[in-house]
Amino acid sequence: KYMYFTTNHIGKGTNKLKGIETYNLQIKRAEYVEGKGWTNFEVLPFCEPDSNFAHPALSPDGSTLYFIADIKGTKGKSDLYKVSISGHKTYGEPTKLDDVINSSRTEIFPFISADNKLYFTSDRRGGKGGLDIYSYDLESSNTDQIPVSLEMPINSRGDDFSFFLNDDLTTGYLSSRRLKGEGGDDLYYVSKF
Repeated sequence: KYMYFTTNHIGKGTNKLKGIETYNLQIKRAEYVEGKGWTNFEVLPFCEPDSNFAHPALSPDGSTLYFIADIKGTKGKSDLYKVSISGHKTYGEPTKLDDVINSSRTEIFPFISADNKLYFTSDRRGGKGGLDIYSYDLESSNTDQIPVSLEMPINSRGDDFSFFLNDDLTTGYLSSRRLKGEGGDDLYYVSKF
């Protein structure tokens, strides 16, 4: 019924070089209406035109939207944020995820699995390649928990990103730029996760 996606916003950036057009990313919501298809496209109200907001991912119960942004207060190039949703019409105040999740580097492509684990991509130190996929249990009571880099062959020496896990929690997909791929970035199927 509802879809969240990333789109380009073209405008004059107030915090950029004067007079230069900027191409920032924003998150939109669309509604599926029988007989009309996808309609009622709206930019989410918290998306500032001079910053990037992208990679929306809904929680399994649809009450929270996770995304990335590079707004003021961001620790790295982009950080992971969340916002509460009510009826896909009203949104709370965006909140940056904890600093144990957000590093001084880049965090992108959040995904929330059916068992409420956060999967995301980062180029933080200690990974296996450029971009790696990490997991973090959002329901854990362990206060010492840190994001865990997924083991090979999910992560490789190349860039691994945009991880998606099916509801069976044993199969899914990822994008990767690794040796012996078909092109630059390729899609891979994961089984027996």
